[in-house]
Amino acid sequence: MSNKEILFLSSKEIESILTMQDSINAVRSAFINFSQGKAEDPQRISLNLSNENDEALFMPAYEKDSDFASLKIVSVFKNNPRFNLPKIQALIVLIDSNTGSALSVMDGEYITSMRTGAASGLATDLLAKRESKIAAIIGTGVQAVKQLEAISCVRDFDKIYVYGLAIDDAIKFVNENKDKYSFDLFAEENRNHLEECDIICTATSSNKPVFRNKNIKDGTHINSIGSYKPDMCEVPEETILKSKVVVDSISACLKEAGDIIQPINKATFSKDNIYAELGEIASGVKKGRENNKEITVFKSVGIAIQDLVVASLVYKKAIDMKLGKLVNY
Repeated sequence: MSNKEILFLSSKEIESILTMQDSINAVRSAFINFSQGKAEDPQRISLNLSNENDEALFMPAYEKDSDFASLKIVSVFKNNPRFNLPKIQALIVLIDSNTGSALSVMDGEYITSMRTGAASGLATDLLAKRESKIAAIIGTGVQAVKQLEAISCVRDFDKIYVYGLAIDDAIKFVNENKDKYSFDLFAEENRNHLEECDIICTATSSNKPVFRNKNIKDGTHINSIGSYKPDMCEVPEETILKSKVVVDSISACLKEAGDIIQPINKATFSKDNIYAELGEIASGVKKGRENNKEITVFKSVGIAIQDLVVASLVYKKAIDMKLGKLVNY
């Protein structure tokens, strides 16, 4: 019986070789292939694992023109911090699509944050005004950190406002991130500053809108990436109704995105009101921003093809750089 080898990669090893710009480039290709039907990305499977509504998510993907498939396993246990464990944990298994052999097992938390940020970076590049100078981040967790990094890859900012559940959360976020950037970061409570913003990123687990429609000026671009269940919501219905709405996956958002599902259930919005998938804009099939007055919303629930393309990129880099631990099995 022949020996098989599998490469184990830690979060530190992944962080040392994966850049946000590389991630943006990778998800651009992934979204194009997804929208052109060149990828298999079934709806995620969700299992409730306790009486606290904790859950495990299983997300497979296959890109037809590549040599890889993947499975990501994500667990969300909100009380884990009490036990000094992350609330969200993730693992990705990368598979050789030609042989079915497992090639690598790698930390999935860092890749998840990077690919989620990269989607917003791509959407911002395609939909936000070129001259955008002021932005806001609503949320102060890991995803918010990567939203900040991603949009900073595609636009040159003068200042960015940060909002948290409490002002102390925003202050901590600013203190931990301000030295990484040349622009100013401000911790804020007053939502009125949103009226200055050209770009707004929401990265929360809220079940109600995290800003008011009146806070949104003409020409604003919004990335909404936090809510991924029908009962969750970050963007006001009024804002959805007056915006050009772009999604990562129409089918996934119709099943999982409360920002889309709730207006549909009220009969104020329909599937036909979704302008495009992001891949259609990235490929040029549909136009992105068409003027400086339209409001654009990118709604993302996250799809497994994003994990696949970033994980395969990491694997190839790790092999070239001889990183990770090879184990016979």
